[in-house]
Amino acid sequence: KMSDELPAQIDVLVVGSGPVGLTAGINLARHGASVLIIDSLEVPDALTKASGLQRRTLELLPTRVVDAVRKDAVRVEGMGIHTATLNQILNLSPDDGETAIWAQEQWRTEAMLRTELDTVASLGPAAVRRGVSLEAIDDKGSEGVRATLRIVKTGSECVVTAKYLVGA
Repeated sequence: KMSDELPAQIDVLVVGSGPVGLTAGINLARHGASVLIIDSLEVPDALTKASGLQRRTLELLPTRVVDAVRKDAVRVEGMGIHTATLNQILNLSPDDGETAIWAQEQWRTEAMLRTELDTVASLGPAAVRRGVSLEAIDDKGSEGVRATLRIVKTGSECVVTAKYLVGA
């Protein structure tokens, strides 16, 4: 685990702590990279933008997260898109039992991923810092990037040097 302070140097800076940013952070930390995931929002957004987890998505998630999804989420066997007069224009029902979509609020998926990130943080220091925005990037070529970060609540800024920057 990282300290509560923002590090001056990091292997990878991930901007965005939604499902994509958290999954990237987990996989990077698993391979020993030090990872800082930032998000300008102080708390996760209650508005769900990604509620359906398809089979291909589950293949990319850690096993513990997939197990938690299958335990807690609703299995959607099929769905259709209809016109206002209820004429079906698209049927999304799977042909087999393996193609179901698992549905749950995005914040639940993010909580599962946060738990997994905490678990793998011993392999490579990894942390999520909310209320931190990316203000500027100075590309240093083969030396990585110099990122100016702002603490949203206080307006104070700091500089973090990262070998890689991932926008998620």
